[in-house]
Amino acid sequence: MTPDAFAAAGWTARRLGVVMTPDRDDPREAGGVCNPACARGPDGELYLFPRLVAEGNFSRVGLARVRFDGDVPAGVERLGVVLEPEAQWECHRGGGGVEDPRVTFVAALGRYVMTYTGWGPLGPRVALATSTDLERWDRLGPVGFAFDPGLRADLNLYPNKDALLFPEPVPGPDGEPAFALLHRPMWDLSWANPAEGELPPPGLPDPRPGIWVSFVPAKEVLADPIRLTSVRDHRLVALPEQPWEEAKLGGGTPPLRVEGGWLVLHHGVAGRLAPGRVEHQPAVRYTAGAMLLDPEDVARVLARSTEPLLEPDLPGEREGVVPNVVFPTAIDPRGEREADLYYGMADARIGAFRLTMGPLPRSTGGPPRQSPGPPDSPGDHPGSPPDPPIHRGTIPAVTASARPGWPTPWPEVDLAVERLLDGVGDAVGGQLVGLYLHGSLALGDFFPPASDVDFHVATAGVLGREALERLGALHAAFKAEGGWVARLEGVYLPPSALRRLEPAGERWPTVGSDWDFGLGRPGPTWVLDRWVTREHGLVVTGPDPRELIDPVGPGELRAAVLASMLGDWAGRARGDGDVAWLRPRNYQAFAVLTMCRDLYVLERGVLVSKPVAAAWASRRLGSPWPDLVERALGWRADERVDDRSLGETLAFVAHAVELARSAR
Repeated sequence: MTPDAFAAAGWTARRLGVVMTPDRDDPREAGGVCNPACARGPDGELYLFPRLVAEGNFSRVGLARVRFDGDVPAGVERLGVVLEPEAQWECHRGGGGVEDPRVTFVAALGRYVMTYTGWGPLGPRVALATSTDLERWDRLGPVGFAFDPGLRADLNLYPNKDALLFPEPVPGPDGEPAFALLHRPMWDLSWANPAEGELPPPGLPDPRPGIWVSFVPAKEVLADPIRLTSVRDHRLVALPEQPWEEAKLGGGTPPLRVEGGWLVLHHGVAGRLAPGRVEHQPAVRYTAGAMLLDPEDVARVLARSTEPLLEPDLPGEREGVVPNVVFPTAIDPRGEREADLYYGMADARIGAFRLTMGPLPRSTGGPPRQSPGPPDSPGDHPGSPPDPPIHRGTIPAVTASARPGWPTPWPEVDLAVERLLDGVGDAVGGQLVGLYLHGSLALGDFFPPASDVDFHVATAGVLGREALERLGALHAAFKAEGGWVARLEGVYLPPSALRRLEPAGERWPTVGSDWDFGLGRPGPTWVLDRWVTREHGLVVTGPDPRELIDPVGPGELRAAVLASMLGDWAGRARGDGDVAWLRPRNYQAFAVLTMCRDLYVLERGVLVSKPVAAAWASRRLGSPWPDLVERALGWRADERVDDRSLGETLAFVAHAVELARSAR
């Protein structure tokens, strides 16, 4: 028997109790509440998105704020319904439904993305919706699966459920950054045509339903999020192996980046599946396990439970609409070694359990395997890379010190940084101490059409004239070349200045996409940059930045933001300075999103990405600003001049400055 890496590492699941039960006075919940999604909102609160089941198995997606007793979820405050079955793919003559949502925060889009099952005239289909505030959701539509000649099957023919979206780009089959979607197609077509029966892809070694992954290039999604609904390059991830998943298995919780890979909790189903039935299966038993996916090849399983982490043992899990079901669908991380899981109990109520995660062995998956896909489909996998540091991206963390790993998911960016590293090494020689990336690459909202590549270089002492001349020539050549090397933006600091930078201190070498290499005096935002480098910066080379930079507390962050807002930004709002540079939409977006970020810092004393701060500001500030904030998110790469919106942008800056004054 294959050893259970999770059990060996001391992984345990401790039940925390029932969190939500049906409101018997609400007919929308007459058939139970179950299978929720969860997400941390812009306000830091935890929200559930329960499946609300009415009579006739007619399902909606609700919204509820989780109430805590200490650190234990103890109940919910119902806030209404966020998704009704309205679209054609969500309704059928007997009713319909939007079911079993999962919510992932995609920082690169500045959006929450909900995957859900739309129950329409042709059975269950995977569909997507997006939101910036968790209250208002816009449908992207059902997911379409491109025909794959290697698979020799059209996945659009089959019912499909249990879709889970990775929160950030991962390497696609071609090695390029891609968004990846886990899903569970079902090959039994006898419900539509009894003569067809099971019709799996030719050559599939096992017709039992399992977990698959499909991809879409990240650059397409970043240009237009609707591309998330057009996936391709389908790969088999996992099929049933253990007795407790003998009938089928499917994804449970959205992928969470942990030490060594991507964690997915899944459900295993044992018992007898009635042919031709895609709705409730009465003679089955649902349990929960875990698997760890390779960060360099998410179709490869590095570790997998051989025994369930959770089984239907309690009366509330054994008795209900569908007996003997535990069905985890939502995960709320609590630091590096714990997470709270929310799960459906017998399709009737919602419970929670706390997962304690011990360190997994560094090599858990054995040698690279050939994907057990159909013949002629790509299946060779590279060997396991060294474990990257922990990086959480499923929900916007507002306090966790998560550090993304190097290299980034963008090879072109990596090449530019490597050229910078080589050039700096040639220019300063043995004075190079470290190179660190901060900004959007560190905070998780890197947006290739508009983002710069922000860096800190630590040098052993103040650089001399010759070193400065060589660096100047390097960056001048980069500017002349264009591309990513011209979008490098950073500062060169000795350890004494990096450790505790004085805003009124000396001038230091700096370069940016909008200014040439030269000496510049530290401004208030340099304090924010140091905080990001210390807490979240990517280490390209050098020691841990926490060894070089003193802690930057909430008071220092607030002081830096106040200095910036009440200085240059207040002058711009009054019209004291030149505002012509704000005429293009992308610079108006910069102004609006910077104000959102700064107001967030003033209220919470911590720095988050601009899309996260924008979602918070839309909810916090209220009318008339949410529309402007929404436009700003879409304008980040729009260089067109828009004088009609300039007045509104300056009014927003003025409003933010007044809020800052009142916060002093």
